[in-house]
Amino acid sequence: MGSTTFVNYYGLQDQESREEQLRNIDSPGFEPAVYVKELLETRGLNDLLATDDRLIREIKELDTNMQMLVMEDEVGRVVKSMDTITTKSESINVALAPHRSKVEKLIGVRRLLKRFEFIFELPQRLNAYVDGGRAVDVVRETNWTCGRCSAVKQKEYANATKYFLLARRILERYEHISSFKVGHDTA
Repeated sequence: MGSTTFVNYYGLQDQESREEQLRNIDSPGFEPAVYVKELLETRGLNDLLATDDRLIREIKELDTNMQMLVMEDEVGRVVKSMDTITTKSESINVALAPHRSKVEKLIGVRRLLKRFEFIFELPQRLNAYVDGGRAVDVVRETNWTCGRCSAVKQKEYANATKYFLLARRILERYEHISSFKVGHDTA
């Protein structure tokens, strides 16, 4: 047994095992020409057809196994890429979190400033709507025919009322701010 271990360790093989490797389809030393020649010389037609069927099945099975290995490798790479993306996304979110809150605060300030702007422009808007109503009265006083004048006047007053009510809601919401409280009292 010791000499067999020595022979196997150093890769020393006798002539018979080399001959077997030439015919063994699973061996690294396989020679297809030798294998086919031996099959044609030793087997009948039915055996050759059965061997052909067996080889076709084995080839399909090996192809399937190879495809599965490739798919598993691809899935492994996809999972690794997704993990990398998730890690980078989390680090970006952590890095941007302070800036995100600042942006959200700035958006809130912008909305508040827009409301301030609306409140500050409200007197001019209301005057424009009231003046628009006076313009309709002037048209009537001059006896011009205007069937739509009363509708225009109603629309102008409706717009003025709408803006007044909107301003009142804004003033009530921010009445804790002193300048709004004064504006609310005067409105």
